[in-house]
Amino acid sequence: MALAAEGMTIRSLLEHVGIDTSGKDIYVGDKIVDKAEPPKKDPMEESRERAQAALIEHMNVANAFNKELAALLNKYSAEEHSNTPDFILAQYLVTCLDAFTVASRNREEWYGEFFSPGKRSEKVIRKEEQDG
Repeated sequence: MALAAEGMTIRSLLEHVGIDTSGKDIYVGDKIVDKAEPPKKDPMEESRERAQAALIEHMNVANAFNKELAALLNKYSAEEHSNTPDFILAQYLVTCLDAFTVASRNREEWYGEFFSPGKRSEKVIRKEEQDG
């Protein structure tokens, strides 16, 4: 118990003599006497990982939507009149939805009202209105 009296642990002693114990449990016999702490993640790295996962999920959903839309257009021969492949029409329609989303957000910003699904708008006073 001399180690404890001097404020040293088995882990710190091993580190002191040059043995890397990071990420490893310390055993005496078959008993864990010092459990390894999980490595700490950088908050920015965690944020990037969450954003990347969300982007991948969005892309998977968008890809599935695109394929289903193309199949629906094909099912009803909607591409027949323009002689355009169904996947091209599906891409066009998805692009139209994206453009409408951008236009809607621009409109919301202009009027200072922001909508979210299932909620009424939140009126935000524009800077011009405050000054004037």
